[in-house]
Amino acid sequence: MTKDIKNFTLVMVIFTLGMAAMLFFEVSAWWIWYIYFAIWTFIEYRIAKNIKLKWYFWALIIIGIIAVDVLVLELVDLVK
Repeated sequence: MTKDIKNFTLVMVIFTLGMAAMLFFEVSAWWIWYIYFAIWTFIEYRIAKNIKLKWYFWALIIIGIIAVDVLVLELVDLVK
């Protein structure tokens, strides 16, 4: 389970940085974003299905992911 959590976190970091790069380079094609998030969701699902946590831990993880995404968006705006 620890290996799955590490993989989950690593994939989350990689895809968040990829999202920041796409924002920085102003990728605006909706289909690219759709495919990107579909691949991200599929990979995270494959990893997370082996992680057994209570629902409120998953809620906290999602809130944390949203907070990191907002931070990334703000940092990309600062860099531009």
